[in-house]
Amino acid sequence: MKTFKYEAMTLNGQRIDGEKSAASIAELAAALQGEGYYLLSHRELTLLDRVRKKCFADEEALIFFLRQLAFMLQSGISISRTLTYLQEDAPKRYIRMICEDLQKGLSKGKPLQAAWRDSALGLPAEIGDWFEIGDMMGDLSSAAQTAADELAERRHLKQSVAQQVFYPFLVLCLLLLFFNLLLFVILPTLMQTYAQLGVRLPVMMQPLAALSKLFAIPGLSFILVPLGPALFIALGIWVSLYPPARHRLWQLARRLPPVRRLLYRHLYVAFAGSLGRLLSAGIGLERALVFLQKRQFMASVGEDLDALTLALHRGMPLSRAMENLDFVPELAATLLFAGEQAGNLPQALLDTAGYYRERAEMEQRFLLRIIEPVAVVFLGAMVLAVALMFFLPLLGTYDQFLQ
Repeated sequence: MKTFKYEAMTLNGQRIDGEKSAASIAELAAALQGEGYYLLSHRELTLLDRVRKKCFADEEALIFFLRQLAFMLQSGISISRTLTYLQEDAPKRYIRMICEDLQKGLSKGKPLQAAWRDSALGLPAEIGDWFEIGDMMGDLSSAAQTAADELAERRHLKQSVAQQVFYPFLVLCLLLLFFNLLLFVILPTLMQTYAQLGVRLPVMMQPLAALSKLFAIPGLSFILVPLGPALFIALGIWVSLYPPARHRLWQLARRLPPVRRLLYRHLYVAFAGSLGRLLSAGIGLERALVFLQKRQFMASVGEDLDALTLALHRGMPLSRAMENLDFVPELAATLLFAGEQAGNLPQALLDTAGYYRERAEMEQRFLLRIIEPVAVVFLGAMVLAVALMFFLPLLGTYDQFLQ
């Protein structure tokens, strides 16, 4: 799927602009025509646009906006007045831009969910789904509060995964930088110094001397030392911004049991929490799954969700259908079966999501307690090795001088 920035117009001359995902321009035009608009101009979003969007989007500000919106709507203030108040008193420019954009949509007669989806800021589509649910149920304030809670939980999960990946990634970058320094700077410099001093190298260091000659090229160290970590970091940024690369990395990660277990657990927490909130809001199970299939964070297990929907169409209970999904833990399926039998499936989903969230946080704290001292000991050992490489041959030179 590609993302297009478009401008469209109705028959009475009303213009809109926004962003929409589509496989082709024809599909984009057909989707807009189905909404009563005719495509005027379009362009595909570039990598730079996606970088700007990721860097500019402020999830914390968005959560603040949704919670303030829920509070004011619950107090009986109209949507237009709420947006006016928030625009005047917003602590961040991003919130003021959201309010201004939504007010433009509402002034054209659009409902809140349509104004949200057509926003040129590229706001999260799942929040528009929650506004649609709130409009159907006649309770926009509860929908806004639930959307804020879900966005906050998603943000917390992303931070949790990032922290569990960041420390190993940082250690790998440091290792790569150290070995680059060792091969391209330390070894050539040491071997050249020892040759000038006339030091006879120990037998164990002869292979290092031969290796250093391969990399003793003037100016090469200034290029190759930062190149390894820079390429490593660039690869991480590219994977985070380019969906096909992210999908390919996901397929590779699923083959590694520790990584698969970590990612599947966080996926289940997000899935069960979102599904539980949708069912608690009064949405039917099949429609709730349709909403979930649109969510970006569930794209990596889209085939599993298709299989789940097919099993439900065949009359299978949700707990039994979820037993066959790779990302659903066996214990969670058992607990969901008990909750389903008791007629309290939404709460069972929320409870299991909370259990695995707490378990993931505990494992994260345990991982950090282990990896920090291990990293310190390992870096200390590398410093000691470099120091010994410097000073042992110099001690041999001192002995020759005394003789």
